[in-house]
Amino acid sequence: MRISLGLVVCFLAACTGSSIEVPEETPAAPLSSVNFGISLNRASLTSHDFEAYKLLPAGLFVECGTFYRGRPETTSQGIEQVGVESIEEAKRLARLIIERYSNNPTEIIDASGDSSDLADPGMFTLRASDGEKKIELRTSVDWVEQKRGSFSALVNEFTQVVRGLTPEPLCGQHAFYGIGRSGRSAG
Repeated sequence: MRISLGLVVCFLAACTGSSIEVPEETPAAPLSSVNFGISLNRASLTSHDFEAYKLLPAGLFVECGTFYRGRPETTSQGIEQVGVESIEEAKRLARLIIERYSNNPTEIIDASGDSSDLADPGMFTLRASDGEKKIELRTSVDWVEQKRGSFSALVNEFTQVVRGLTPEPLCGQHAFYGIGRSGRSAG
């Protein structure tokens, strides 16, 4: 006679009058707790450009310019007021990146360059947190631009959304070495 283990557990629980607790799935942190910042820089034949974006309570801090003799020379900086729907889309994507990277930190990610010459793949840094988890992803601009796999494509989509949060492209660059901008909702 074969008795399944599940039947025995149910029988014992019924006899003792206790219930079996099923662990609940931990809910995701609310979008309000998601925070992020990205920086990109890359050298070309004529310049060494950079862009930076950081979500602050007052809005989205943005900065762009060029490096001259190893030091950043800011062309434009300020705080953009961005619509709630636009920020929520960026936060939703940031949370997906945090979850995926936290659950699989061995994702295949290219090494960051040092933006020292024309052949260098550039530097891309994403810092993000959701109130519970915090990540710092360092890779190359080329890895993000070329969408080398689904995780790279997700980081590319997030970066395009963040770049699209400004009404005009930073420093007039509609694409930062191939990474474009997605549309912006009125804010």
